[in-house]
Amino acid sequence: MTPCKACGEPIDFVKTPEGKWMPVEGDGEESFQIFLGDPIGEQLTIVTEMGVVFKGRKASGNENGTMTVRGRLSHWGSCTHPEQFRK
Repeated sequence: MTPCKACGEPIDFVKTPEGKWMPVEGDGEESFQIFLGDPIGEQLTIVTEMGVVFKGRKASGNENGTMTVRGRLSHWGSCTHPEQFRK
């Protein structure tokens, strides 16, 4: 774990299949319930340890069409200055 150069929060990096490094939060995987492709509601970007990225709306476990994704939250969602690093 290393501090983010913009906000100072501890982050880690996961390599995506495209070879890019994605900043993530936490020091281990968690399980998330998400509804893929729905733009309404709290949006999550989950990165698996293999670097696969899932984007979707936070969902409850009993909602039809949800899936459980095991991974880590992308740091872009909580960083105070993500624009400094996006290309």
